[in-house]
Amino acid sequence: REPSVRSRGSVTKQWYQRRVRGFSLAECQLAIVHCAGHHDPMLVQKLWRELLSQELSGGAHLPMVSLMNNLRSKIEVLGRTYQSSEKFFPLQFLVQQLEVIACKSGWGEGWVVETLLAVPVSYPALHATYS
Repeated sequence: REPSVRSRGSVTKQWYQRRVRGFSLAECQLAIVHCAGHHDPMLVQKLWRELLSQELSGGAHLPMVSLMNNLRSKIEVLGRTYQSSEKFFPLQFLVQQLEVIACKSGWGEGWVVETLLAVPVSYPALHATYS
C-alpha cells in the first residue's frame, strides 16, 4: 500500500526537522524545501537571511572587494537555480536585504542591481521591484 501524500509530507517534514535544521545549513535547507515543493514564504525568507548572514560572516576576514565578490557569486549561483520561482527567489525581499547590506557596507549604489542582472534577473522585473 502506497502512503498518502499527506503522510509522505509528514515524514519529509520530520526528517527535515531532525536531520537538517539543527546544522544551520541554510543552502541545503533551501534546496530541500525547493525539491519538496514546500511553499512557506517565511521559511524561505529566513533561509535567505541566514544564507546572506553566513556568507558575510564567513568572509569577515577578507578585504571588502573579496567579500563583495563572494556574496555576488553566491547570489548568482543560487539565483540561477531558484529565480524561475518567486517562491524560492523572493526578489522583493532579496532586493531589500541586499540594499541594506550594500548601504551599511558602502558598496556603492549599483552593486545590487549589477548583482541581480548577473543572475540574470530581467530589467522589467528589477524595475517593478524598485517601483
